[in-house]
Amino acid sequence: MTDRFTELPAPDRLFMEIEPAEIEMEVFDHDDVSFKLQHVPGGSFAVELSTRYSYAGRDCAQLTTLNREAAEALRDTLDEILASDSRGSR
Repeated sequence: MTDRFTELPAPDRLFMEIEPAEIEMEVFDHDDVSFKLQHVPGGSFAVELSTRYSYAGRDCAQLTTLNREAAEALRDTLDEILASDSRGSR
């Protein structure tokens, strides 16, 4: 079994739209951005991607929870994209 929490590298860019507002932020090394994957314990299968950051002096959090079907679809899609990308890893 893997750890419950997995720290992921910070994303390159954050974008959120809550009509009519948009938040867009390019992430730099000095930005305090937390990007994690959590295996949610108990009950049915779930994983949660969470991003926490500060924007314009406000604390922001974005959480996305996936059931098994959604997690497997995401994994399969990422595998396809990575396999077909000729640029290789960064």
